Amino acid sequence: MSDYYEYGPQVQLSGPIVVSGYLADFTRSVTYRASAHLGLTYYDIDRLVEHEAAMEIGQVLLEEGEAAYREVESQCLARVLGQKPVGLIALGDGGLLQAENLTHIEDQGQLIVLDLELANLFWRVQRLARRLEPARWHPLFAGVPDDVAEIRPYYQERKVAFDKAQTRIDANALNPAEACKALMDCIVATSS
Repeated sequence: MSDYYEYGPQVQLSGPIVVSGYLADFTRSVTYRASAHLGLTYYDIDRLVEHEAAMEIGQVLLEEGEAAYREVESQCLARVLGQKPVGLIALGDGGLLQAENLTHIEDQGQLIVLDLELANLFWRVQRLARRLEPARWHPLFAGVPDDVAEIRPYYQERKVAFDKAQTRIDANALNPAEACKALMDCIVATSS
């Protein structure tokens, strides 16, 4: 039975691990893959917000505004941080802009950020926008930025929050599979 697949968790977490980064799709993909490989429960705050609001994030932002979206996001995060079994939580790039979210994470779990430099973020956005409808690369942006300066305020605002993370993974040279491996290595090292 050497090919037997173990369905239980491969690591024991002492608390939930929140993973965030500058690009929600990248963060979501990496977090989902790591949770699947490690047999951990996966929570996606953006999908939970969509479920609560019964509409896509972009529609929530248009119809209700960012403040209403952030309020529901904070409620979903607080609820998931207290759920059992603990697991990996994918949190969108703006989720840490609310100070109470960072406090809840620090009190109940661990924060890991998939870190990018500004220039790398710009080129990833350009590449992402070629694959998607340009207006959909980020729900708070209309169209695709033509210059790094256009996303600098977005980057700097998030960097202040991301710099407070207990753990940061340099994802500049990593594709989703490589970032997943780095995240799993980090989780295994901290759970031992």
